[in-house]
Amino acid sequence: MNSEGHRVPSESQSNVQFMRRWFKDNARKADLRPRCEPLKTPVAVEVSLENVKYGQGGGEQFQVRVYEPQDGSQSEGINRPALIMYHGGGWVLGDPTADEDLSIFFASELRAVIFSVDYRLAPEHDLRTMHNDCYEALNWVTSPDISATYRVDLSRLGLWGCSAGAHLGATGLLRDAVERASSRLRQASLVVPAVCHPHAFSGLLGQTFEKKKQTYLKETPSSFLGHIENLFGNVV
Repeated sequence: MNSEGHRVPSESQSNVQFMRRWFKDNARKADLRPRCEPLKTPVAVEVSLENVKYGQGGGEQFQVRVYEPQDGSQSEGINRPALIMYHGGGWVLGDPTADEDLSIFFASELRAVIFSVDYRLAPEHDLRTMHNDCYEALNWVTSPDISATYRVDLSRLGLWGCSAGAHLGATGLLRDAVERASSRLRQASLVVPAVCHPHAFSGLLGQTFEKKKQTYLKETPSSFLGHIENLFGNVV
């Protein structure tokens, strides 16, 4: 995203709501189209978009953004592959619109139904809530009614997540495999996943997090550190 990230306003260091507004405003201005050419589909197709309420947690509904390729397959009764997407944003910001261009590209290129999940965020909600939102989305997509409505081929169901979304996708994938002996997901693409505790590894040159601790702290907004500690405990 070319959103001039080096110009992040100082107010976003401590104000989560301001940081969310800044991110969303800059995401709208950015050119988010994938920098790649279609490999399988000779002609792009139109993609429809629909926001659907899918869950009820703590008296609060949340939603998924559905992208459908308009290639005639649904009217012909043909089941399509599907991809569940979890956006990034450090567990504290972002929504499905941040990946809109990529979702449309996937829907058109793969002739797949895309379900982009608008899970709840920190600091208003804890990590278990986010995980449950994402896992409930998987249950919703694979339910008989929804899979039939969107003509989803459940033998071709994949997952895509970026950063915090990749972390949530990984935890959901592991949970599904444990609870069901074999996961319902046939593919997972985890982009820059947050899956390693900073104390559990060293860099390529052997420098540990502890040796570079002040550098990490200096380059991390205080608002981010605060909600990370709320989610994961004292990691610094």
